Amino acid sequence: MKFITNPQLKELDREVAEFYKLNVRFLNSLENIYGKEVYKSRLSELLTKSDSINGDSEFDKLLLKNIHSNLSLNDLVIDYITDYDFSLSPEKFIDAIAGEGVWNYLEDNFKNAPWEQRWLINERTQKLNQFRVNPSVDETKDATKKWLPIIKNDVLNYGRSKDILPKDFDINLFLLFDGNNSYWDSETKSIYLNYCTFEHFLDKEKVIVNPIWAYKTAFHEILGHAAHQINSCNLPLSLRFSSEIGSITPTKSVTEGVAKNKDKECFAYLRENLDNIGINEEAIQIVEVQSDLGNRSELESLYASLIKDKELREKGFNSYEYILGLTKNKIVADIIKNKFDYNFINKLMSIGHALGALHYNKMQEKIKQEFGEKFLIENQKKVNSATLKGVWSWEVYPDAVSYFLKKD
Repeated sequence: MKFITNPQLKELDREVAEFYKLNVRFLNSLENIYGKEVYKSRLSELLTKSDSINGDSEFDKLLLKNIHSNLSLNDLVIDYITDYDFSLSPEKFIDAIAGEGVWNYLEDNFKNAPWEQRWLINERTQKLNQFRVNPSVDETKDATKKWLPIIKNDVLNYGRSKDILPKDFDINLFLLFDGNNSYWDSETKSIYLNYCTFEHFLDKEKVIVNPIWAYKTAFHEILGHAAHQINSCNLPLSLRFSSEIGSITPTKSVTEGVAKNKDKECFAYLRENLDNIGINEEAIQIVEVQSDLGNRSELESLYASLIKDKELREKGFNSYEYILGLTKNKIVADIIKNKFDYNFINKLMSIGHALGALHYNKMQEKIKQEFGEKFLIENQKKVNSATLKGVWSWEVYPDAVSYFLKKD
């Protein structure tokens, strides 16, 4: 299918995709002031060129809007992390790059930390933890490896049945022992599944594997990231899933929002296959709660990094006093002041994990309002396809999904 109708836009699209590669190189060398000049000069050229092009079609206009959003918002990020005297305060900065009201959203989440849920889940898992087996012993490794082809087969078959993946789609699935997080390698089409996503317990002198976290991670990586890539491969270059486009800040919450939505889908799948997989509802509930709490922690960590930025950038700001006033919790205030060592620059790569659900939910709200809940329920496969087409800026993503729902 031909998407771009304007030849000038087609060339701009190619140049923007190349610029994303430059962005990766500069992010790896932020201290290089000459590199910043190269980056800023090229970005300015592309923005000027985008302003001179008129979209000849609805899609052209959408793509131009996306290019401008990605370049402009990413430029704000680069200015903020390379200039401690940047004009925007941390709260105005995060609202500028992630949407109005995000600072308040993060602050409310931090203020209303889920202490009760954290306590209860810890209590709930106390007895279970007594039977955990050290994952480094040979018995756990042997038992875990048996699950890889099962999980791969189950997740791929599910994705194909929902038209999320092509019928002939395949991947490599490897077990990762080095402690790094699980990830999708877009170049080799391989999933690296962290060994610790499998839990190991002793039952009558036999090692039992609980694969729930592994299934959840496989849904995230395969039906989220891998499916996003395969469903975007025929789109213009600047919209295709790649490690380079993932370096552009406005896209991070879209790629992770898509994948986090598949986390939820995984729990429904597991409940439909309790006996086949050999798990129970209690085990699913525990992982579900732990996953939700993990998402809350991501938001808290992002907020704390911005608080540390305020202390670094704003004369007279005291993080201890501010957090104490917000939470009335002296221990939390002390942790942020004296033990939390991350600024926003350290959280940049994980901002999508923190804000993915927020931006995905905003897309869902828009299409629900536009098309109606009945349409979305009756056209699940069509909706799935539309949400996976293109790696867009979070600002443009809702309009892009709406476009594909109308056109497909």
